[in-house]
Amino acid sequence: MAARQSAAYRDTGNSNLITIVLDIVDEALEPLGETSKRVIFWHLENRYNVSRRDIPHKPEEFLAALREMFGAGAKILEQRMINALREYLRTDEEILDLVSALRKLIARFGATA
Repeated sequence: MAARQSAAYRDTGNSNLITIVLDIVDEALEPLGETSKRVIFWHLENRYNVSRRDIPHKPEEFLAALREMFGAGAKILEQRMINALREYLRTDEEILDLVSALRKLIARFGATA
């Protein structure tokens, strides 16, 4: 993830915030494979009304959908995303859940969700 911290990520634009979050989500879902990721995003949009680009702005809905899709296994994906966000934010601060982690990222960028 550290290699992804280019100048584009440091820009405070909302589109960059979306890019950062989507890169982190993609990275967390990577072990499931490309086909599974596409299926997850399809279900998010068609069953839960959360498009990929909505994830930074609908973190509660995104996490609820993951939990419904994966049950207890969603915690593993959530932790992978939290770890990636913590690395991006360069913090050792304890972050208990994905929603809090995304809010911290949004606050750092000064964007409104």
